[in-house]
Amino acid sequence: MDIAFVSKFISKKHILQVIETLIKVFNNAIIDDKVLKMDVGVILGAMVLKHVDNIKKQNKLLRNLNMGQFESELHELVYDEFGDVLDKKDEEIEAKDKELGQKDKEIEELSKSNMEYKAKIKQLLKLEDLNSPEAKKILNSLIVGK
Repeated sequence: MDIAFVSKFISKKHILQVIETLIKVFNNAIIDDKVLKMDVGVILGAMVLKHVDNIKKQNKLLRNLNMGQFESELHELVYDEFGDVLDKKDEEIEAKDKELGQKDKEIEELSKSNMEYKAKIKQLLKLEDLNSPEAKKILNSLIVGK
């Protein structure tokens, strides 16, 4: 964790070289404690973002830092700690998604039905005689729903 203070004592002239060296040392270090490894990785990532202005160089250093590895390790740590709760929430979300899918189907069917009614009403409006057999047929279909 002491590396967090390194950038405070290094001149801007040498900071890029120091950060590159720290990343190399970090990548070669054997750190069994996953939380500590993530903490150090985050500190190094922050150092890169704070002290390296060139976006291409930032991206290269962050890739060298292998931040994707921390994401998967963080995911693993979170599921180790809160897996039961997260699994329950995932099930709840899946049930809600299913429910929303069913509601979407119902809305789609209602919308189709509504469009059919509108089309039939337009047909009625075009007719001059609402007592004609054609008008009665349309009115019956509107009443019966076919």
